[in-house]
Amino acid sequence: MHESWKNVRAMLEELSPFSCEWDEDSSKTPMKNYHLLSVLRRMAEEEETLSIRGITDYAYELRTLFPNASCHYEGFFETQNEYKKLFVKCFERLERQGFTTSTVDELIDFLRCLVKLDLIQLHPSETLTVFFINILLKRVGWSEALNTWQKFLSIIHRGSTFLSQSRITAMHLAVLIGMKRFEEAEKACEQTSIEIDPNDCLMAMRLMNSLKARSFDDQFMLDFAALCLRKLGMAKNKEAAQSMQADLLRICENGYSNPMDS
Repeated sequence: MHESWKNVRAMLEELSPFSCEWDEDSSKTPMKNYHLLSVLRRMAEEEETLSIRGITDYAYELRTLFPNASCHYEGFFETQNEYKKLFVKCFERLERQGFTTSTVDELIDFLRCLVKLDLIQLHPSETLTVFFINILLKRVGWSEALNTWQKFLSIIHRGSTFLSQSRITAMHLAVLIGMKRFEEAEKACEQTSIEIDPNDCLMAMRLMNSLKARSFDDQFMLDFAALCLRKLGMAKNKEAAQSMQADLLRICENGYSNPMDS
């Protein structure tokens, strides 16, 4: 039986008082974080007009109703599946209503809210950022997708206990080069106190290349490789340097490439 959205909200409020029974071991609560993500998706489906601010506010309300429904490793795959379905639904509704750059900012705030409330966690293997950016590439173009990725990096940077500062910095530099903000990238290299792992540089280059496969500009690969060699000591790591060289040679041979597909 498909309950009306109004009835679903009422039932959740009735269930809330029982959530305190699992205060001693929140991992055993029957109401899981991915169930709440499913509830948010239901809201995204059934509200007459989807308001991202409204759904963000309701996420806070759900956290108050079910304080123990937090992320746990055991629910990693269920959580990943649910947050993808949630954002797909949000994008579908928003595209029909009119997708704008301000809408993107609201979605970023919504994501930040979900992380803050411990309804989702961005793990090293998470795919939400790439999934999100790929949708934006189709909807609003490369420049706005890059701007959005910068905002993702700020979320990751503030909440990160799982992603190294080396990798975050390499990704940030790759974004700057992709946006052709060369002087800013050079300055960031000179000012950083972090020793950047050459393998993180290689990862960032390949990820950017993968994201931009639809409108590939081989100049990005060349510019980022030059920065890594001149400013980040890439040449000191023979294996990483050879891998980057192989990617660049593939560009010369094919005119474009997507190393993440190989």
